[in-house]
Amino acid sequence: MEKTLLFKYFSRQASEEERREVRKWVEESPEHMEEFMQERRFFDATILLSDESEIEATPVKRNNKLIYTLSRIAAVVLITLGLSYLYNHVVNPVNIPMQTLTVPAGQQLNLTLSDGTNVWLNSQTKISYPAVFTGNDRRVSIDGEAYFKVSHDASKPFKVETCKGVVEVLGTTFNVEAYKNEDKFNVALLEGSVKIESNGDDYLLAPDQMASLNKDGTMHITQISDYNAYRWIDGIISLKNDRFELIMKKFEKYYGIKISIENKGVNENITYTGKFYQADGVQYALRVLQRDIRFTYDYDEE
Repeated sequence: MEKTLLFKYFSRQASEEERREVRKWVEESPEHMEEFMQERRFFDATILLSDESEIEATPVKRNNKLIYTLSRIAAVVLITLGLSYLYNHVVNPVNIPMQTLTVPAGQQLNLTLSDGTNVWLNSQTKISYPAVFTGNDRRVSIDGEAYFKVSHDASKPFKVETCKGVVEVLGTTFNVEAYKNEDKFNVALLEGSVKIESNGDDYLLAPDQMASLNKDGTMHITQISDYNAYRWIDGIISLKNDRFELIMKKFEKYYGIKISIENKGVNENITYTGKFYQADGVQYALRVLQRDIRFTYDYDEE
């Protein structure tokens, strides 16, 4: 698959025919999916190191910028490795400065921490982490939603701090959703084991379990019933018996837009199940919904 076409797909500049071509290619084999994800991670890295004018550039112009951006990424990697070497072999600093990264609305980013832990960050998520992990644990903090594949280290637990609780692991795969401006606090464990500290209580999760915070501060633990909910790391928006208002809130989150529902009656007794590729855009998703739900909408480019 041509990288230029994949870039157009990630940046939402591809036509509907081109989007179908990319999806068909991705679904042909696991190798294609792996290549797709590698290119997606590279694209995410260019967003981190590029300004808005670069992101909106045409694909032809962007090819030259990608070469320059790649050199900047390589420089960041070399600096990180250099700092790690200096810490381990030359000095023993008392305080390691924290780095903070905020994901723009409508985007997802992939990040590898200094210990090898892989993190996917969802739209409007903020993460703070040290350049090098020191002390007796590995600690990061998030405001938003993140999917972690933690590198195993029995001597250093990995801790994720949120506004509603702390998740502690040794090496595992899990999803955390904890936006400060929302009531939800969900932890879903896919592999390994985790301990959750919340409101003075500890909760242990086994694989395929999910913990949700109740309004009274207690934790509700259930079996995971739908793994599609965590496919946002693949650029897929999954809906399962979601009410119309919740669907619109998800679209706001994933597309970085504001949606106002003028007719409140459209919410009543309406649910929908399905999947959307985020790169297809919100107007495509709304047109698909219109096949099953009766509503009209106006779209303002501003």
